[in-house]
Amino acid sequence: MLWMKYWMETRLRFLVAVFVFTAIVLSGLLPFNAGRYAFTLFACLAACFSLSTFLATFMDDVWQIWGSLIALGVLRGFAALVSLPQTIDPFRVVGSGSPFVTHAIPWGAIIVCLVTTAGLFAGAIKIVQTRDY
Repeated sequence: MLWMKYWMETRLRFLVAVFVFTAIVLSGLLPFNAGRYAFTLFACLAACFSLSTFLATFMDDVWQIWGSLIALGVLRGFAALVSLPQTIDPFRVVGSGSPFVTHAIPWGAIIVCLVTTAGLFAGAIKIVQTRDY
């Protein structure tokens, strides 16, 4: 039965390679699209990082991690519940609003993320300045 396992693994690898290659060719994955996606992902993940930094100013390390995860989960649930427009929804940027799918940079979501980042970093700076470490 070892030959069957090897044959199935080889076929599976071949099918995965064909599907990945086809997806790359059909989606027009060029370095320019990858650069767009990297820029978009960086801008939107900066908001997650700033939330974690903000929580780190007044929470313990473990609670900071859990607080970040819970806050992001609540925000994602709220965004799904309210049904934000796709142009400003930062959670759709990695899915249906991705530059790989739309071939355009979602500026609305990036601006929302960067404004959120600036606000959370400003709050973290204020907390650090007022606290005596």
